[in-house]
Amino acid sequence: MKITFNKKSLTDAISRLMIAVTSKSVSMVTEGILITAETGNTTVTMNAYDMEKGVRAVIEAEVSEGGSYIISAQKLLGIVRTMPGEEIDLKVDDKNMVTVTGGRSMFRLHALDGSSFPGLPVLNGDRGFFIKEKDLKNLISRVLFAVEAGNPTPALNGVYFEIVGNTIKIIGCDGYKFAMCDKVCELQNKNEGEINFKFIVPVKTATELVKMLSDSENTVLLELTRKHIIFKLSETVLFSRMIDQEYLDYEKFIPTEAKITATVNTVDIVEALERASLVTEEKIAGSVRSYVKFSFSGNVLTITSDSVTGSVKDEIAIFHRGDDLDIGFNCRYLLDAFRACGDEDVEMRLNSPLMPMAFSPINPKEDDKFLYFVLPLRMKEQA
Repeated sequence: MKITFNKKSLTDAISRLMIAVTSKSVSMVTEGILITAETGNTTVTMNAYDMEKGVRAVIEAEVSEGGSYIISAQKLLGIVRTMPGEEIDLKVDDKNMVTVTGGRSMFRLHALDGSSFPGLPVLNGDRGFFIKEKDLKNLISRVLFAVEAGNPTPALNGVYFEIVGNTIKIIGCDGYKFAMCDKVCELQNKNEGEINFKFIVPVKTATELVKMLSDSENTVLLELTRKHIIFKLSETVLFSRMIDQEYLDYEKFIPTEAKITATVNTVDIVEALERASLVTEEKIAGSVRSYVKFSFSGNVLTITSDSVTGSVKDEIAIFHRGDDLDIGFNCRYLLDAFRACGDEDVEMRLNSPLMPMAFSPINPKEDDKFLYFVLPLRMKEQA
């Protein structure tokens, strides 16, 4: 195999592939990328697959001699990044030795025959839809804070999608935080008829997808097979196993009434929580949690926290209706949630110190809504 690449194109392609390269395996097969080319072609196909998610990239190159080989992704990326010049020559001989040349620099490393690469799933779904990259990126970004891998409930290890017609609803929940975004988008069905899909994307896949998406008007095609979700962006394809579980009946967990409400400027509360985070610690001496305390009194919200590292106190002007209330939270959970709100003013809705605090925009847009809620922590004075 002998191929000449543009250095930037090759670097960008390998960087995208790295999200599907495992670092825990002792096998070069799953630590490597599969490079496949045919003699005389002007494109090269590159695949990475960690048995859960994968990436396929097609890049322009000059193929003098075709072939299919697996090369260590981490080593190749490091080599290409440090090579001088604008072109990279890659050659594999009949003993599976790779020679990488750029300018006056040359590296040699081993390759494996491409036939040992794990079998890839079919990357064409029988159903799917098109959505603008910027819309998909925005929606997922606003709920990711509420999902964490490793949840004992399998369905909560992913981001839940519910699409009906032109309305796409995305939900994240880990049992302590809940985020739901609801947006009317320009969606186009791959097939005829109305769009109607429900599926769960693993949070690791969703996180990597956000990094790949741009803020452009370009469209991305989402396709579904029986077990996989496929995202097709220009010359790059990201695919992943879906979480084959029923999602929780989230509607019964959403607070419908509130004895106490307060409107607040999001920027003000984010800045106050950022200051509070300087002294809060999730664990002290391995067991004791510190918390941030919200005290609603009149039209003032007092935010305080005490830990072994210090203390903090902030006051924010609010418009408060209902009884006074003291309630404690994990500072990071709240900070992540309010950051995801953007710069909108929100209404906080509460019932008691032991029930979730919900918040959403004061003036929600008809075609773009969100609802977040965070569970409180039991404070020392409540123990």
